[in-house]
Amino acid sequence: MVRIKNYSPKKISVIEWYSTACFLGVGLGLINNIYIYLYLVHGGSSPIFFYGLFILTACIAIFIQPTLIVKLINERLFYWFIFYSVSGIVWYLVNNEHTGNDTSAWRKRILFGLIFCSGFILAMNVKNKLIFAMLAVSAVLVTFTYWHDFLNPLLYVPLGHEASNAGRGSGFFMNANQAGNALIVISIALLPFVDLRWRSTLILLMIIGVLPTFSRSSILLALLVTAIWLGTGQLRKISRLGLGVIILILSVFLFYFIRLDFNVDGIDFDRLRDRLNFFLEFGEANDFSANERRYVLRLALERFINAPLGGIGVGVTGMGSSGFWGYGQSTHNMYLLMLVEQGFIGGFLYLIFIGLIISRGLHAMKTAKSNFSRDLGVAIIAIGVYFAFLGFFSQTLLEESVGLLSLSILLACDYKNRRLRM
Repeated sequence: MVRIKNYSPKKISVIEWYSTACFLGVGLGLINNIYIYLYLVHGGSSPIFFYGLFILTACIAIFIQPTLIVKLINERLFYWFIFYSVSGIVWYLVNNEHTGNDTSAWRKRILFGLIFCSGFILAMNVKNKLIFAMLAVSAVLVTFTYWHDFLNPLLYVPLGHEASNAGRGSGFFMNANQAGNALIVISIALLPFVDLRWRSTLILLMIIGVLPTFSRSSILLALLVTAIWLGTGQLRKISRLGLGVIILILSVFLFYFIRLDFNVDGIDFDRLRDRLNFFLEFGEANDFSANERRYVLRLALERFINAPLGGIGVGVTGMGSSGFWGYGQSTHNMYLLMLVEQGFIGGFLYLIFIGLIISRGLHAMKTAKSNFSRDLGVAIIAIGVYFAFLGFFSQTLLEESVGLLSLSILLACDYKNRRLRM
């Protein structure tokens, strides 16, 4: 049986019952991207309704326990999200030459800042045992749906839908890259709560779950996060050996997969093999996705050189080929997005975000008086690496609930753990 770390049964208060019910009832759907999937594919309720509901539950939690607001304002990232949101509004007001009346970009900043804050507030009163259960269910669920989607092309997203991506498993996330990244960040948040004996199982689940997405960035990130865990003593020696053998077997399987000739209706194996050739050719890739990223990189650098101080305006890169950005896709890169839209200030702002997370993790490790405290510190550092590494491959990291809620859970748990040590 899996033993939950740092958990001792106590009588659960009203606020704890309430916060747990809200996180399980609404937050779980946000983490697993279910609301967006149902809205886009099956015409369900708008995700805005569920975002608003989650924020409302956090406001009610503050009404029940007013001291929660004090805990929130003691969190440094709270002020970062305020500045991030306000800067979006300011840039819209003073540098809207290319954005016109489109206010969606700065409104998203406010929305997802509130999602982070709401997750932090609610997680403050959720027991570690239930946090483990929620994250464990999410990890198993997404792994199952990724493989189910891969083996049943067009089941989750029908042919002809703009999100259709047959051959790459993504489940409810629809976008295979976001799907792979989501499982990794869920695993990062989950690891501190899992006993040492079972962590190799979690890592194996993460690696197996990422494979059907065929996301190159996710596979690289999974290996990087695994290296961080190994380097910080998150696994027993025997577990390291067993995990190494399994990774070797999976590597051999992928090697032969690239060379075998498959023919399954709905799956373009040639395209998948092109993606995996990236690893055999040591980073060289010539498929459409790689070529598009090279083009967008050149375009972003041109736009940045033209306006290095203030950028070309918040939200311009998301306006498609009809706007000043001039292309149908955004930057595929958080660093480029911030530099292009807000100039040097934007790039520096995102670096501060990463720095605040990693420094928080280092401080937790340095002041740790228990293994659980240290493990939380490692997890916070790993999630900082998640935002830093994927910043080179995705421009939507600050608009994805799974990453922001995983971060808020870890920070809330570290806050509670520090108060227990005092």
